[in-house]
Amino acid sequence: MRKLLKFQAVMLSLLMLAAITSCNKDDDDNGGGGGDDPAGTNYRMTESVGTEEGVETYKDVYSYDSDKLSMVMEYNQPTKGDWAEDSKTEVTYPSDNTFEMISSNYSDGWIPDEKEVVTHQNGVWQSDVYYDYNGADWEMDEKIEYTYSNGKITKEEGFVYYTGQEENEYKYIYSYVGDVPSTIDRYMWAEGNWEGSGKDTLTFSNGKLTLVETNMSMEGVSIILQSAYEYSGDNVSKVTIKYNYGGMWIDFGTINFTYDEHGNMIKFESTGEYMNYSDSFTYEEGGSNWALINGTPGFISFYGMTYSSKSFQKINKEINKIALSVLSQR
Repeated sequence: MRKLLKFQAVMLSLLMLAAITSCNKDDDDNGGGGGDDPAGTNYRMTESVGTEEGVETYKDVYSYDSDKLSMVMEYNQPTKGDWAEDSKTEVTYPSDNTFEMISSNYSDGWIPDEKEVVTHQNGVWQSDVYYDYNGADWEMDEKIEYTYSNGKITKEEGFVYYTGQEENEYKYIYSYVGDVPSTIDRYMWAEGNWEGSGKDTLTFSNGKLTLVETNMSMEGVSIILQSAYEYSGDNVSKVTIKYNYGGMWIDFGTINFTYDEHGNMIKFESTGEYMNYSDSFTYEEGGSNWALINGTPGFISFYGMTYSSKSFQKINKEINKIALSVLSQR
């Protein structure tokens, strides 16, 4: 959960997040996983296990206190079959409208690393502030603020702090057709001015996201990215990702999703020349505030998020490296 989903990441990562998060339903604020159980029982995630090239590499275990997420303990597997504590995120609730997440790494004891403080109202985030631990105290690193109109996000602004001074970092402007988002215009702050950094165009059919197309520039090279969505009922069953470079469409890979009888996503599997990951999830009966904790506004807020974020971050980081490597070779 380290720095939950920082939006200045390369847009390829955001496309991946959209692909993953769009399979969630909007009314899962008290549940742990995917859709609604016909019997009305809520489910919450208890464990996620990630694999790479078919080998288990990490495990996250989730704890709750009075239906509120209290801790995520993260394990890695330095030797086969031997899980070792690697890091943890502790969640506290100073007030009804705030929660804090403190991440620590393990090295002969727990060492604080990062802190995230979220202010929310009416189920949506108002601000998100990140801090780094300097060995003695917390230093502000980044702040994100969100603007809404009629319940829909219209602007997201990012600020960074150097030697304690606030500076512009980025902003996203959201447009709608009716109740669904149509475009996201992205800007970065550079040398005292706002410069366009790309545009996302979203296509919906019968209220379902079917295509995301991003026009962007990566290291001075123009590129078009597309994610196409297939459904089984209300759940996304498959996402196909490709990009256009030099006028040629190139396949990037696919993500397949599996659900249990209650609509909880129990597995996703990514395959392709550049992707070979999977993640499996375990649930238990019980309520949680998982959607609020992970329902970060911004590009992915249109779809919500009630799944483990760490595995998706891992994939996104790898995709960034792969995409840059592919572009450098062409």
